[in-house]
Amino acid sequence: RAALSVVHAGIYLRQLAFPSGLAIFHPMSTRGWWEYALSALAIGGLTREAIRGWPDRPWLAIGWLWFLGTIAPFLGILQAGAQETCDHYAYLPAVGLYAAIGLQIGRMGERRPRAALATSAAIIAWLLPWTWLQIATWKDDETLYRRALAVDEDSPIAHVFLGDIEFERGDLEAAGAHYDRAGSLAPDATEPLLGWGRVRAALGDHDAAVLAFEAVLRRDAEHSAAESELGRSYLELGRSDLALQFLDEALALRPDHAQTLDWRGCALIRLGRIPEAIESLSRSVELAPALVETPMARRAAGDETIMQFTATKQPLDGGRIGRPEDCDEAAVYFLSDASRFVTGQVLAVDGGWTVSEGQVPQRLDQATKGPKVQGTNP
Repeated sequence: RAALSVVHAGIYLRQLAFPSGLAIFHPMSTRGWWEYALSALAIGGLTREAIRGWPDRPWLAIGWLWFLGTIAPFLGILQAGAQETCDHYAYLPAVGLYAAIGLQIGRMGERRPRAALATSAAIIAWLLPWTWLQIATWKDDETLYRRALAVDEDSPIAHVFLGDIEFERGDLEAAGAHYDRAGSLAPDATEPLLGWGRVRAALGDHDAAVLAFEAVLRRDAEHSAAESELGRSYLELGRSDLALQFLDEALALRPDHAQTLDWRGCALIRLGRIPEAIESLSRSVELAPALVETPMARRAAGDETIMQFTATKQPLDGGRIGRPEDCDEAAVYFLSDASRFVTGQVLAVDGGWTVSEGQVPQRLDQATKGPKVQGTNP
């Protein structure tokens, strides 16, 4: 691992100078002896020169040691995850190197300004096209992971993430293909198997889904997503008792997971445990009101200091405090068929406090002062 960490440091260094073949992550691969040799020579030589130049150019040593110190946790001495390297791990380490180069060019400019200007222009001209390409790559998740597959088509992590994207899109065939490929590349991984089980469940094949989720739990007994999905499949198979068991285990690991609470409520209804079902279902959707005109808040509503402070935080509708009908309409929405495709939400009925911290855009501020239909917000 120590020798491989030197290779990884060399890879990050090369990518900063020649940023080609970049991707969000690179899977583990076999390295040739020459890569170990070249990386050791490069790292050793640069370290030696940085230390030798300390009396006259201390910024070079500081920048180089910054790079080595901040990249060290990501070199694989203690392996975390299935990736060999991740390009974004080099963001902070690169600051030290680029700062050192910039200071060195500045020193050059004191004696040879034209050479310093030409060097700066050459570096910018070299890196600008690569930067433009990377901006396009990071446009969205799908583009990012497809780029990872273009760099290495055998990346199981990229296949899993693309499977998740296709699953959310509703293309179960494409999602299943990605999960199958990821499973063949990483036979011991749990996420491809979890994804495949979710696809089978979405297709209505809950018997196959149960087998997949149970296999995940044999590999990782505390996999909360597998516990939850297994409970849901047992619920669909009419095994409400088993469903409740696994859903409770999932909630022990993730107590506030809204979808699990929703499925648990359904299982309790089928078991005839209605009060518990109501409690579970009510936790899956919540209202989060700010200060509301109620008897409990009467003293606060009569305090001018509190009201002035509230007006600075809740800009909607003139900076007033909430009214009971504001929450009533939100609660009716959750109870009506209009919210049949909504779960796991905390609805903030707070006059804009949460999202704006009192900083309301001018056009919205003007809208709040204009005429409104009763019971609506701008």
